[in-house]
Formats: sequence, structure tokens, C-alpha cells
Amino acid sequence: FSDEIDPLLTDGILTFMDIAFPMQESRRIYMKMLGNTDRARQHLLFVTGHCGHSYKGLSFKSFPDEGNFLTIEPYDGKNAEPLLKDVSVTDVVDHEVRVGLMCGAASENGDPYANNALFGVYLYDAPGEVQDSVFGQVTSGIEILHDIAKSEQTEKIKVVDCGVVVSW
Repeated sequence: FSDEIDPLLTDGILTFMDIAFPMQESRRIYMKMLGNTDRARQHLLFVTGHCGHSYKGLSFKSFPDEGNFLTIEPYDGKNAEPLLKDVSVTDVVDHEVRVGLMCGAASENGDPYANNALFGVYLYDAPGEVQDSVFGQVTSGIEILHDIAKSEQTEKIKVVDCGVVVSW
């Protein structure tokens, strides 16, 4: 399968996630892919469900003690094995940390260069701090992610739909 997705240029592709809070209508965030990386291609696989796995039904985990960083829960409930074999620390785009920056996230064992399918979103700016596993930027809906981070019931806040924005 990876031969089909490898030539895909991901830079600039816009994706979305609809997030449902308990007892509320879903709310949408938009994310723009930055760079032509395997992490970005893997994100596209998850938003489209092309490999059978999707972000649908997953929730976010908040890390308030680490500057309000959100990660998506592992799709497999375990170590979030990557869907593409080349997702690694060498598949990088460097960016200064800013609100909405999407990057690879550490696995459960704390490895910051984990070869996995997890991703995180920064909820703050950190001038001078550089993140080296960047693949996207939240372009709209950051307030939704802030609401998730403030919630005491993050496990009940779920991704109910996701995909690629197509325009013509």
C-alpha cells in the first residue's frame, strides 16, 4: 500500500476533524499539512480511513503540566504502531513552536523520537523552541482544542468525523 501514498505531495493539503463534546453539537477544526513527510501522509491515511484505521472515535489526552499539549489517543489502544514504515525522527520538518503546531508525539515509554502514529498539538507559543517532527498546523478551531484541554472529561470528547477538504 505505501507505494500508492509515497508519491503523494502533502504540503498544503487541508484536513478536518469534527469533535463532539458531551451534550453538544460537534465542532470542527481545520489542519493544514506542512511539508511532504511520511508523518503528513500517515495523517492523511487516518483522516480518510484508507488503511482501515481512523481518528474517528478517538479522544485527546491533555498534558496541562507540560504547557497544555494535547495528544490523540493511540488508535490501537496500545503503542500506536505507524501505518507507514518510514515514519521516524529522520522524517522531519523543523518549526518554531507556536499555537496549533502539530507534531509527532512520544510513545508510552517516553521516547521523544518515537516511530509511532501518535500526534500532538501545541496550545501555546514558545519563541525560540524548535520542534523537529512537525507535519501540520491547526488553521481554525484552536479554541476547541483549548476547551478540550480545560475539560475534566477528555475521555468523553471524541472525534466523530474527519477527512480531507476538497475544493474546486
